Amino acid sequence: MSKPVLIIEMDPAELNRWRQRIESRGFFSETVFAGDLAQATQLWAETDFRVVILGQHVSSAEDTAILDRLAAKNSASLVLVFRDAELFQKPILFRGRPCPSLATHLQGETLEWAIRSALLLDDWRQNRRLTTLMERMTRLPSIPSLYVEVCQKLQSSESSLEDVAVHISHDLAMCATLLRIVNSTAFALARQITTAFEAVMFLGAAQTKSLILFSQLFSKFNGSKARSFSMDEFWLHSVGVANIARWIAREETGDITHGDEAYTAGLLHDVGRLLLADNLPELTDRIAAGAAGKGKPVWQSEQEVLGATHAEIGAYLLANWGLPYPILDAIGYHHNPQQSAPDGFTTLTAVHAANVLDYEKRFDAASRATKTVDTAYLRSIFTDDPMIKWRSLAGITTSG
Repeated sequence: MSKPVLIIEMDPAELNRWRQRIESRGFFSETVFAGDLAQATQLWAETDFRVVILGQHVSSAEDTAILDRLAAKNSASLVLVFRDAELFQKPILFRGRPCPSLATHLQGETLEWAIRSALLLDDWRQNRRLTTLMERMTRLPSIPSLYVEVCQKLQSSESSLEDVAVHISHDLAMCATLLRIVNSTAFALARQITTAFEAVMFLGAAQTKSLILFSQLFSKFNGSKARSFSMDEFWLHSVGVANIARWIAREETGDITHGDEAYTAGLLHDVGRLLLADNLPELTDRIAAGAAGKGKPVWQSEQEVLGATHAEIGAYLLANWGLPYPILDAIGYHHNPQQSAPDGFTTLTAVHAANVLDYEKRFDAASRATKTVDTAYLRSIFTDDPMIKWRSLAGITTSG
């Protein structure tokens, strides 16, 4: 990040806790702190800050003064507020746009991800070709209500997976979809699951949430006029990438949570293709035909014609829905992972590889000629080629 972060917090004890949060994680090394409005004013007179975070002890009057002075600077600062949204009757606005809120319970890695998510969204908002493209799309879904309700239940200490199953069972369409998924060949169960309760118990909290989000998003589109886009193939590829990404993440990290995160990212990685096919079908077909004629990946043709790829389009939508940074990073850069900031193995690594491995598993060499991994990216992380091991995980017995 080229510009530093400014954190403004009027309470000295809380300001010290901010220092500890930042220093213990080692992220955003160029972070400076201000304990009052005068100090903040002096700091931003000297520096253009990429991010300004208003702490929870900044009053509404101080909010107004700070934001007015920031706006007068005409800089590109992203303003975040560190407080619980329910404390406010209306959002805090900066240049006419609501300031993203960082919940006060966030700590450590989760706080870092929340800030990085806001930064990633801000990057995409600065891409005029991407935002203009999004404005052309008249059929953009809103975040599914059932997904929000299930997330709220899972966050509540008074709710259990059984409560979630009961809630889902009231939505007959969603219940039928979950049963169809868990009884599909993707899970290869020894016996058929017949109730929402069994499905939720088998899937667990994280996978249930992911499949609800994906299924409700998928259900908004009843077909596409784009001849080059197959809804059935989209479904098969999304589920295939999700499963392989989860296997890879668990193998490399030994962590179930990272595996669940990779599953969600894999499931949603091509949502932008769905949006393009539904909103701009003729352009989608023209891009696909141009890519095939030149023997190049579709995403590269998208970049040339649209100034953005389906990966960025999908991530942009999901960033506005508040999905976590590792998932957005994996979705937005799954074709060009070297453009991402994090080093080492991440959710992005798993999804990038899984995207290629699913094609290897289901298509012949000629059909997947343009589906290749970024070997330079993988070499920057691994000493030996990890694709050999990952092919085995995916059930691919030969390289051809």
